[in-house]
Amino acid sequence: MENAVSARPTRRYPRAPVRGSAQLNLGRKRLSGEFVELSRGGAFVTEVPPVEVGTEVQGYILLPPENVPIPVTMRVLYHLPGREDRKEGMGVAFVRASGAALERISRAVDRSNLLLLQLLFSLTASRPDPTALKRMCGRVGLPNDLPPQELAAMVRKALEKFGL
Repeated sequence: MENAVSARPTRRYPRAPVRGSAQLNLGRKRLSGEFVELSRGGAFVTEVPPVEVGTEVQGYILLPPENVPIPVTMRVLYHLPGREDRKEGMGVAFVRASGAALERISRAVDRSNLLLLQLLFSLTASRPDPTALKRMCGRVGLPNDLPPQELAAMVRKALEKFGL
């Protein structure tokens, strides 16, 4: 098992703070955990013992509110130690999943990001709190060093993609 924290790879798909359950089958062992970030390409899974980087694991993710198991094959990409603002966990990439499974995952990510964008829009429209704006911008993948007026324009443009 790798002791050092592996370098975090570049992401191809946006992640969102979607929470759900993860069931991982490692040989004859079944591990239960929680994912706290999700994208069409992978997730960050907590509350499971470390699995060696590079290992492929068959598993299921359960998204609220349905909690119907979505089968995916995952590869462990990296481990991150816990700290005050984050639990210990591992980043996984989805290496095999059906088109329907990926579509369900994408919808969950889009719903979460839409809610964050709406919150960010309300923060930019009211009296802006610079710390809250920076944190929210990081969550939805927007630059966090723009003046509130420019940020509000970017958020409006992003919301238009959702038809709002």
